[in-house]
Amino acid sequence: MYYVADSSFYTEDNIKNIGKSFWISHVPATINEAKKLLTANLNLKTLKSDDRYSFYQTFVEYGGVKQKWVLLLSHNMKEKKEKTFRKRLEKEVAKAEKSLKKLDGKDYFCEEDALKAAEIWIQDFPSVVFEKVELKAIKKRESGKKGSR
Repeated sequence: MYYVADSSFYTEDNIKNIGKSFWISHVPATINEAKKLLTANLNLKTLKSDDRYSFYQTFVEYGGVKQKWVLLLSHNMKEKKEKTFRKRLEKEVAKAEKSLKKLDGKDYFCEEDALKAAEIWIQDFPSVVFEKVELKAIKKRESGKKGSR
C-alpha cells in the first residue's frame, strides 16, 4: 500500500516516524536540497509515455531516510509561466517608463530633493536599473522682474 500526502506531511519527524511504509509526497521548495535541484542545470529526460513532460530522478537522504526524488517538468506549464512572466514584465516596464516621464517632467527646488525623488522611484521599481542619474540645474525667477522678490 502507498500513502499519498501533500507537502505539509514532508517533515523530518514525519518521515522518520512513518517507518518502512511506502509513500509519495510533494517536497516543499523550502528544503535546501529541493532548492538546489530546482536551480540546478539538470539533464532532464523526456517521458516516453508523454513527450509533454520531462523528468529527473535522484536519490536523497532526508530525515535519516533514503528517498527517490523525481522532478517533473510540464513543457506546457513552463511555456505558460514564461508567457505570463513576459506579460508582467512588459506591464512593469511600461508603468516604469510612464512614471519616469512624470519624474523627469518635475522641477525640484534643490539637487537633494531631486535625488530623494529618484531614490523613491528606484525603490518603487526595483526591477529597473539606472545606469546613471543625471541632474540638470534650471534657474527660475520667481516674479518675472529682475531684482524684485
